Amino acid sequence: MNASQERIKDNAIIILDNLKTKLILPEDLTIDMRRVCVDYLDNEGIKVEEIAKMFNVCTLTIYNDINALQDTYASMMTLVNFKRVFGTYTRRYTSLRNKALRDKDYRLAW
Repeated sequence: MNASQERIKDNAIIILDNLKTKLILPEDLTIDMRRVCVDYLDNEGIKVEEIAKMFNVCTLTIYNDINALQDTYASMMTLVNFKRVFGTYTRRYTSLRNKALRDKDYRLAW
């Protein structure tokens, strides 16, 4: 994990801790703050429905956040024709791998 990914993970954990302790409310988050958390939670294999419930938004909002995140990952790719597809598969792979490791269900990783 590179330094940028570590900062994002740290920021997400801080925001989620503040939400849990009610220091901030879900409606007080900016879109960028929510997306940092969505990125982290999705990578941890948390279901979209659970994430939506945490932030008091509909699942479509979370899917839109994930699509925006995939576009961000895709913009880091150098191949123009495959940016979106590769970004999508990269995020799905990471999410599935982390879920498999967390649940110790290694069948998901293959």
